[in-house]
Amino acid sequence: MPFTPELEDLWEFGILETISSLGFECLRADQMIDPGFIMNQVFELIARADIVIGEMTGRNHNVFYEIGYAHALGIPTILLAKSKDDLQAFDTQGFRHFFHDGAIKRVRQILRDTLPNLSTHAEVWPKVPNGKVIYEWPSSGFNPPDFRWALQSHDENSPIDENGGQSIVRLDQIGNSILITNTDKYWNHHSGHSIMCLIGKTDTLAPGDLVVLLLSGRTTDKLHLSLIGDGGWLNENRERWICSWKDVTLKTDIISSWSTWTIKATVRPTDSNYNPSERGTTIYIISSVGTGMAYYKKIQLVHVPNKHL
Repeated sequence: MPFTPELEDLWEFGILETISSLGFECLRADQMIDPGFIMNQVFELIARADIVIGEMTGRNHNVFYEIGYAHALGIPTILLAKSKDDLQAFDTQGFRHFFHDGAIKRVRQILRDTLPNLSTHAEVWPKVPNGKVIYEWPSSGFNPPDFRWALQSHDENSPIDENGGQSIVRLDQIGNSILITNTDKYWNHHSGHSIMCLIGKTDTLAPGDLVVLLLSGRTTDKLHLSLIGDGGWLNENRERWICSWKDVTLKTDIISSWSTWTIKATVRPTDSNYNPSERGTTIYIISSVGTGMAYYKKIQLVHVPNKHL
């Protein structure tokens, strides 16, 4: 929306207050305080949004551009306007607009009527109480997952693919997604399973903490998805391999529509001599999709310290 004084009350008391009361997190670009190129941040927030609201009053060029970006990604939009005079742009005339004549009460009623219905069709991202995001993709604050595996640890004659059939591809209306394909043939962990590293090592985890994996994906075949907390060898003699928690696996059948999956793991080291907050934990996802394909369009790892559980 335009950041103009005449729309400020409409934003604060009409839009923000109403959306928050319905249980949504509402963010406007001028609220961002993180350093960096602001337009990259705007595009990233639009891409991550479940729903985008556009205040079209005044036919602001920036607003039109950003709403067009949301439409290109296939993100549901609610378009508000003061009157039909704001509908002179040919490309947006065909989209339904809700007219409010500048009345805050009318804006509140529009959002109360439309948001609950629209949210049932939107992929609403779960919130983890007291959680802190320790990894997210796509995000400008974290590196993409690492698919590469140490080939020297395997038989040179084994049919292994360095990336395990995993790659980042661009889908129309969605943007970048991780594609996992035919893990029966392309694998990099053990036969039929492909591994990706999310966090090379973190010392933020302690026994009793909760780690939550949130993942938005779809699959053309049965999918086994495991969350791994890897502590490495206990000592130089390589007598015991240790973990921060026993592997947790989610199993799905074919899911053609985008769905949000959740995996929860409690930090319980498999060896009492291993302290993950001292030695660190490497966190992986292992995927097995048979001869089919799976797509992940969003990955998030959330850490909840034991004291907040």
